[in-house]
Amino acid sequence: MKNSMERILYDTAVLTFEALGFLSPTAALNASQRQALVDTGMQVEFHGPLSGQLAILICGDILPVLAANMVGEESPTSIPFQRDALGEITNVLCGNMLPLLSNTKAEFHLQTPTIISDDKIAQVSRGATVSVQVGLDDYGRADVFLRMN
Repeated sequence: MKNSMERILYDTAVLTFEALGFLSPTAALNASQRQALVDTGMQVEFHGPLSGQLAILICGDILPVLAANMVGEESPTSIPFQRDALGEITNVLCGNMLPLLSNTKAEFHLQTPTIISDDKIAQVSRGATVSVQVGLDDYGRADVFLRMN
């Protein structure tokens, strides 16, 4: 990890995907994880002692598994529910990360997470203060981008 901000983002992402998604995060990506294409993305803006945006791109066919795991189902859930699940992951990751980054118990205000449209996916990485990749199970990954204002 390059710096403490990157470490905090990575560690918080790992804990969030483990605890909420019951997935097995990995630091080293295998070939399938590296080659996985972006499936969807979600972003949330935050304001408080720090302000900016957290974005998560889900790569590979991991979102149906993530959503099903979150509700304890064997089969994939509907697309709207999958998006809701990703929104919850995004909110929780951001909410858990901010106090660690700011080293304070100050209050932060998170906006409602929004889907990143396909035409905006390529722009997510531009202007990111820090980013990490987290392997998810054996076939997908999450690319997490933090932009600070």
